[in-house]
Amino acid sequence: MAKHKRMVFLTDIDDTLVDRKKQLSDENRQAIETFLEEGNIFAISTGRTAMAASRVVRELGIYGQKNVFISCYDGGMLIDTESGEVLSKSTIPLPVVYRFFDLAREFGIHLQTYQGDDVLSEDDDENLNQYCTVLKLPKKVVTDLRKELTEEPSKIIALEFRDPEKVARFREWIKPQFEGELDVFGSSRFMLEVVPHGVNKGTGLRNLCGLLEIPVEDSVSAGDAENDEAMIRAAGTGCAMANAMPYLKEIADYVTLRDCDHSGVAEILYRFCIRNEEKRAAFMEACPVEEDLT
Repeated sequence: MAKHKRMVFLTDIDDTLVDRKKQLSDENRQAIETFLEEGNIFAISTGRTAMAASRVVRELGIYGQKNVFISCYDGGMLIDTESGEVLSKSTIPLPVVYRFFDLAREFGIHLQTYQGDDVLSEDDDENLNQYCTVLKLPKKVVTDLRKELTEEPSKIIALEFRDPEKVARFREWIKPQFEGELDVFGSSRFMLEVVPHGVNKGTGLRNLCGLLEIPVEDSVSAGDAENDEAMIRAAGTGCAMANAMPYLKEIADYVTLRDCDHSGVAEILYRFCIRNEEKRAAFMEACPVEEDLT
């Protein structure tokens, strides 16, 4: 009997795997369980920290299982949840971090980075508090980043929840000053992700496929925002959610009929990955849409 090829599936979290209320649907959970039961590879791909991403995988009930991975910090770190091993890690040199923070102070925008599980910032403001509250992360407010930051971080975040236009202006101002050193892209209107040059969710996908010796052509990805673009382009089948940014829908191989509030990730898994026709039919009956998936 011919062996079925193994598929690799990477999904963004916010407004993709979870709905707009940050809730995980039973349909998405069940689809992921079936996908794994068939011997496939599942990975969370997120800009979140390792701690925050691990919490989502634990909520799925699959943390520590075979074939379950985390690609966090926008592809900057790859973790095997079965062994807990960090398979790859990219970081920003400390002198570059300091220079970026100095310029951000000059511009006047909230900035934060990470040390261990802590969100590290010199600004104890509503931006830091809201971010840490939503993601349930510990914060550490410091007076001088140079004295407190002892290890190279994987990412910096700039955000202004009440002033997205300021975020856009900062992006245009700061990006040319770190050409070839850092990549700056958005994950929402209020937030910029800052990572080492060349690091993105697409490199995370390719790294995972390479480590597992699975062709990239056998990978599927799902996302909704700008920081998902590289992953959508890199995958064998790149999928954009129905609620995704319009330009992502134009470049995606597939756009879901169901949005993040109606188990769009399950739709992708049943359409492209899962072989169990009975479970696929049950999902379609329980979560109908105006158009057929076939």
